[in-house]
Amino acid sequence: MNTCANCAAELTGPFCANCGQEHQEAEPSLGHVLRDLWDDVIKIDGKVLTTLKLLFTQPGQLTLEYFEGRRIRHVTPFKLYLTLSAVYFLLSNFSYIRQKIERQSAIKSTSTSAETAALIQDVIAAGTRYFFDHLSTILILIVPFTAISTAILFRGSRRSFLFHLVFVLHVWSFLFLTVGVLGALNVPLNFFQFFLVCSIVYMIPASRRVFKRGWTESVAKSFLFGASVMTVCVLTLIVIVGGHAYQRKSALAKSIQGQPSPSRQIK
Repeated sequence: MNTCANCAAELTGPFCANCGQEHQEAEPSLGHVLRDLWDDVIKIDGKVLTTLKLLFTQPGQLTLEYFEGRRIRHVTPFKLYLTLSAVYFLLSNFSYIRQKIERQSAIKSTSTSAETAALIQDVIAAGTRYFFDHLSTILILIVPFTAISTAILFRGSRRSFLFHLVFVLHVWSFLFLTVGVLGALNVPLNFFQFFLVCSIVYMIPASRRVFKRGWTESVAKSFLFGASVMTVCVLTLIVIVGGHAYQRKSALAKSIQGQPSPSRQIK
């Protein structure tokens, strides 16, 4: 055969110059099937290893490589983000975090009835469950806000918003893999502490390399970046819990009106 079976383009070698498909017989041999299995399922792509090595050994360099046109050798930013976020959610167990938030949100008051306390506790638990059940989607929506954060912090760099977006995709990719591994190893840090510590650790050398900042400025702005990420996450959780409270407002109002005293304290 002198033409590609996939696109009918003329063949000039073992691979089609038009679509990239390898030239094989119409009915593949067992060897071809086993080789495809190795390449697609078992073998770790060298591009993945190169990308991860650069991500961890030279923070920020992946972003520079992408915008300097050296892209074929690395996994694309959004694909890297999605892949490592999937690894993170596979390794993470949020049940302990949910229980801890619910316990710390317990109602303590001599004038609050058990019924009202249970109702408020149920609202907090429902909001917390929703937050962690939809965390993958929430974090995707948060990414543009973190890009805005770096654009504000490093506004003198004269970089486009797309540059900042790719940069934070690489930051989040580092966070996902690092936090996922630390969580799987039961390192004694909670969800928010993980992200705060890891984001600062990565941002300091990354901002020095990408935005050409000194140590003092890089450290200060890395702390601000980590704080902004945590602030957005916490505010999102509060908004979700508030949304569940609004949905249950009738039941809450009825329960609270039946209290003998208006004095209430939420810890």
